[in-house]
Amino acid sequence: MLALTGQLGAKPIEKFTRGLGDRALRLLLITLCVTPLRKLTGWNSLIKLRRMLGLFAFFYACLHVLSHLALLLGYRLWVNYLSKLKIDLRATNTG
Repeated sequence: MLALTGQLGAKPIEKFTRGLGDRALRLLLITLCVTPLRKLTGWNSLIKLRRMLGLFAFFYACLHVLSHLALLLGYRLWVNYLSKLKIDLRATNTG
C-alpha cells in the first residue's frame, strides 16, 4: 500500500522491516494488557483473545527477524559477492 501512495522513501527494505517489528511490539504489548484488563473489568472471555494475539505477535516477530536476515543481510551479501566477482573477472581479462 505504501508503494502505491509513494511513501516508501529512500530505504524501502528498512521501512518494511521496521514496520513488521513495530507491529510485533504493539501486538505483544496489547497481549500483555489483556490479563490486567480482564481482572479490572471482569470480562473472562478476553482470555480466548489473549492466545490469538500472542500468536500474532510471535508471527510478526518471526517475520521481522526473517525479513531482516533475508532482505538486509542477503542484499549486502549479494552486493559483496558481485563486487568480488567483478574484481575476479577484471583480473582474468588482463591478458
